[in-house]
Amino acid sequence: MGISFIAYAEYRYSIKNKTRPESQALMILGFLLLLISISLMLPTLPHPSIYTLGVVGGTALMIWFGTTTGFGRLFTARPSRFMGHISYSLYLWHMPLLAFWSLTNVQTSSWLEPTGLLVVAFGISVLSWKYIEQPCRKKTLPFSSLVLVLL
Repeated sequence: MGISFIAYAEYRYSIKNKTRPESQALMILGFLLLLISISLMLPTLPHPSIYTLGVVGGTALMIWFGTTTGFGRLFTARPSRFMGHISYSLYLWHMPLLAFWSLTNVQTSSWLEPTGLLVVAFGISVLSWKYIEQPCRKKTLPFSSLVLVLL
């Protein structure tokens, strides 16, 4: 939804070509809108709903104006790009690890256990990205199409 709005507005008005201070302000506005929206969300709020518009709108502004501003360069820095590369693997790996851990562990003794599991998920994600995703994309893995089907 947010990307559709960006595409339409860019086509219709070419707003991105505004001066640099305006782009910087809109990027920061998007970041603040995202942070405020996330901090105000409660587990009891329905999702997706009207409450999600702040997150979508803030993200859309960050994507739209982020590439032309100094603040936006934080999101195109090498560590941010690396997190983007492994984000899908991390998304796939974190929940099964946490789910299996919660089945075997009745009570949480500290925050260290789930944090350790997320570190393990991060490590597995890096390995999964490097040795499964990358070879399949480059088609250097034998039977890469079969591996993609099995995943």
